[in-house]
Amino acid sequence: GSMLGVFATDAEAAVTYFSQRAMEITGITEADALSGRWAEYVHPEDREQHRQQWRMALAERKPFVSERRYVRRDGNLSWARVHVAPIVEGDSLLGFVGTVEDVNARKQSEQALRESEERFSSFFALSPEPFAVARYPGGEYLQVNEAWERTFGFSQGEVVGRSALDLGLWENPEDRSRMYEDILRRNQARSGEIRLRRKNGDFIVVQISARVVTVGQARYILWGTHDVTERRRMEKAL
Repeated sequence: GSMLGVFATDAEAAVTYFSQRAMEITGITEADALSGRWAEYVHPEDREQHRQQWRMALAERKPFVSERRYVRRDGNLSWARVHVAPIVEGDSLLGFVGTVEDVNARKQSEQALRESEERFSSFFALSPEPFAVARYPGGEYLQVNEAWERTFGFSQGEVVGRSALDLGLWENPEDRSRMYEDILRRNQARSGEIRLRRKNGDFIVVQISARVVTVGQARYILWGTHDVTERRRMEKAL
């Protein structure tokens, strides 16, 4: 939920108040919070940051914000965002007041986004077929794989931020217009056999498929190219 947990400490950072909601979010019992054992609940990897920030807060009387993991009694992890502010009267530090916010949902969606991006790029890099990822709807390339570089003769560095039109890949730009109409209308498109131009000016015969994919909040066009040049050449020879 959106409700924040609240806690207060004395001038030595010993907890004097720990709300029910703070307990729910962190898994820390009130008894452990009040007896000064709350650092034990902080994930081992986050403990040093926890100690350092409190040391600084005590020494400099400055507020801090931190995101850290708490380990519950049952072993589950909870991500919380902690805001801490000093309460100062005249020259004396009276204590600190803080809020605890549950950020598990955000952490999970960030993790899911990272995983989908990793899946996306590994699938992409390993594919023996030429693949390109372009911005939707503009069509500027973001990433091309090695098979694409070999097929078209352009390197990744030469194509990023430019579209296939900019690069002169399309023999007939109206082929592209037709595919784009489908992409915008149905989120996918397929070409018949068309000719595309390589960097050195040679033409290759290909079939292209395009689909719109969503990664996190953004949409991209995934272009797959199937090179049928050799097959056509052999059929002609026969």
